[in-house]
Amino acid sequence: MKVGSRAAIPPFIVMDVMKAAADRQAAGEDVLHMEVGQPSTSAPRGVIEA
Repeated sequence: MKVGSRAAIPPFIVMDVMKAAADRQAAGEDVLHMEVGQPSTSAPRGVIEA
């Protein structure tokens, strides 16, 4: 079985943000998940224009 090398990459700040969002959601707070994106794609045109 081939094991991927991505497991060797240390976690980065988005993992902390995702944990905080999950904690808030578990506490019953509303959470709008915007903490993860696609770095290979740009922001939507409306966001860029704003």
